[in-house]
Amino acid sequence: MKKPAWLWLLILGLPFAGRAQIYRKPAHPKGALALYNDNFFYDKEYSNLIADGYTLGGHHFILAYGFPVDSSWFVQAGTDAWQFWGNNSRLQVRFHFALVYARGHHKLIIGQLDNRENHRLFRPLYDEEFRLRPDRSETGIQYLWQNPKHRIETWLDWHRFIHQGDTLRERLNWGLSADLRLAETGPWRWHFPVQVLIHHRGGQINLKGHYLKGKNDILSVLSAASGLQVQRRVNAISEVEFSALYFWHGLNSRNPEELGFVRGHAAMARIDWFTAHWNINLSYWDARKFSSPLGEAIYQTASRRVDKYYENGEVMPIFSRHREPHRMLWSSAVRYHTHFSRHLAFRAKVEMFFQPYRSSVPYPFIRDVVNHTDWLLSARIIWRI
Repeated sequence: MKKPAWLWLLILGLPFAGRAQIYRKPAHPKGALALYNDNFFYDKEYSNLIADGYTLGGHHFILAYGFPVDSSWFVQAGTDAWQFWGNNSRLQVRFHFALVYARGHHKLIIGQLDNRENHRLFRPLYDEEFRLRPDRSETGIQYLWQNPKHRIETWLDWHRFIHQGDTLRERLNWGLSADLRLAETGPWRWHFPVQVLIHHRGGQINLKGHYLKGKNDILSVLSAASGLQVQRRVNAISEVEFSALYFWHGLNSRNPEELGFVRGHAAMARIDWFTAHWNINLSYWDARKFSSPLGEAIYQTASRRVDKYYENGEVMPIFSRHREPHRMLWSSAVRYHTHFSRHLAFRAKVEMFFQPYRSSVPYPFIRDVVNHTDWLLSARIIWRI
């Protein structure tokens, strides 16, 4: 049986790996092979009326060869591959290419973007599992500036172009993720996070024809978050962090589509305790008609569930019509992380969500959800060389 090209690259290249990392400039003047491997398992036991429960397990590989162009620029090319567990899932492979500038505190990526850490966005704005989905592979341009005190990242993900003759709407996302240290006094540090996402659908092709009257031709959504995070060192290996965050969204159309509401806002209060290997937190989420198109489903006020019911032989997508204009959540999580070696890391999490009110939908055959609890289990083993 003929071996696919990505497998030959892996077989021939592994003996030369270990000299570079993904999106890092290779030290050798002739370049080096780099490998990133994320082995993951998520179990979401959700049965509320907003977010679907499901399991997701599998592997994500990034195999790329990097070679320098000059003292600041290098090219990184190879493959991204995803393999999911169950359902006879096929290996999904994509070509990987990036032109990278790295010098001092600056990094510029053109091509395949680096979203392995979800741009450090808050989960109500950006789903933490996007990095695991082949259809969320990001391409475009990304810029990162970072020093010991501040971090600023911005990117443009051009998710779908409009080609000549297309009938689909274009889609693109622009983001800003900044963490600015305002002050540091003794064991105290004050941080000012600023996060912005602009999600756009449609373009000039959607403005042609009066038949679109009453439908959305162009939809642009701005979602943002900011606030204050205060950290206090307790001792050499532990610290406490207090977060007070405000979220807002607004869009340019009277028809919000699946987002539910034209504009809304939310607030999050959170306390974290960090040690060398552990993180324990407690948070409160209060949302008033808030929706972020890329955000994690459980924090939204419009349902993201896709369960379908049949009545008289017709599909009834009832949850797509469900709205909770005022959504509250208490949540708590316990996280553990460690490094087995310089190249191998392990992360695990248990998270609980408590919904302290009654949810209902306007259909008599759906039970109410009262004072409901959902939970999440996850584990990851990450290997990089």
